[in-house]
Amino acid sequence: MALWIMGQVVPPEPPRDFHVDDDHGRRWLVNWGAAEVAYAKALLAVPDARERVHAAWDKLVNPATTIDQALPLLGLKHTLDAPQGADPCR
Repeated sequence: MALWIMGQVVPPEPPRDFHVDDDHGRRWLVNWGAAEVAYAKALLAVPDARERVHAAWDKLVNPATTIDQALPLLGLKHTLDAPQGADPCR
């Protein structure tokens, strides 16, 4: 979801590490992979993506929601897998 939101301004970037400073002197590592970038790009191409995201927001941000549950809500099919052990939906 974050890549889709950022994609409203700039195209989703290839996988890389991104360091976030929360203004408390701590740095958190945020990491995403090729599957997340591809799904964000696909969602950007869905004509009613904004409405779909708004309608399903509570489910989409729920940590218990799986990728297989989230994708149909967004009008997407499960076509990519994240590396084993990764959890691209959380």
